[in-house]
Amino acid sequence: MHLAMNVTNLFMLESVRRHYLKEYEGIVTNTGSSREGWLKAPSEPGLGVDFHPAVFSRPDMVIQNIVAPS
Repeated sequence: MHLAMNVTNLFMLESVRRHYLKEYEGIVTNTGSSREGWLKAPSEPGLGVDFHPAVFSRPDMVIQNIVAPS
C-alpha cells in the first residue's frame, strides 16, 4: 500500500484480499482496512501490520538475530 501511494502514475493495484485475510489469520494483527473496494495506507511508519503476540509462542517459530557486518 505504501509503495502504491508513492508511485505517481499507478492507476490500479489489484490483489485478492480474501487470501490475505485467510492466510495471515492469527499471524498478524491487521491486514489493512478496505472500504468500497479502496485500501487506505496506514498513517504511521512501517507496513501497518504487527505480528500477533501468540505467534512468538508457537512451537514452529524460529527467531534469528541477524547482525550486519561491521
